[in-house]
Amino acid sequence: MPKTIEQSIQLHREWVAETLDAARRWKSQNNRGQELFCLYHALQNSLCVAVSDYETPELGIEYLKSEFKPKVFNRTLELIRQLQSDGDIRSENIGSPGIFKLVLTVHSAWLLDLYAEAKEIASICDDKEQMRFYQRGGLWSDYAQGITAVAFRRQFTPKQKKYKGYDRHYAVYLQLMADICIGNELSSAITAVDQSFSQRNRDKRLINEGLDGDGTFPVKWDFRKHSLLLAAGHNSTNGE
Repeated sequence: MPKTIEQSIQLHREWVAETLDAARRWKSQNNRGQELFCLYHALQNSLCVAVSDYETPELGIEYLKSEFKPKVFNRTLELIRQLQSDGDIRSENIGSPGIFKLVLTVHSAWLLDLYAEAKEIASICDDKEQMRFYQRGGLWSDYAQGITAVAFRRQFTPKQKKYKGYDRHYAVYLQLMADICIGNELSSAITAVDQSFSQRNRDKRLINEGLDGDGTFPVKWDFRKHSLLLAAGHNSTNGE
């Protein structure tokens, strides 16, 4: 367990390298499911580096475009496409990634300005046959529906539930998604998201370890908010 932010950042960088090495080994054995499983972890740790080691969204995205996209994202998307095309979506062949990492892939695509690709990945969240193989339930089921709605500019009504622990901080994005989908003015939802971001980055009772921030390892910018606003701006500009 790292004791400082600097140690945490270094650990996430090491995990990116280690999981990419593991992915290459699985690729050499033609095991696409385990390769994708490793790539999902490299994806998550790359996002941790982007929000922890870079002061602004612009600098973090520069890292993602220069390092993460060619080394992690491109192959992740290629594998998802292969498995989709083959209809080979049994849990053992998708690495049981959990819906948490699936929606991280959509957020990543938006940060990389890959809006068509984001729709492609988000469409999995809208396919009941395929979603049978993803761990889901509660907040993340709602979150995945919201992600899909934003990608395709559909109406989305989040479930009104009182979440506990870290989930209450993830839940603030649901209203932002809903407002984006119907074209509402976003300032109220953004204020709620910013307040949550500030609160969780000061709360030492929480444990998040470098992705969304906690009081021990605060992050420097909010990749979820930033990517959602990029998606909203793209949809608005392109009349979607």
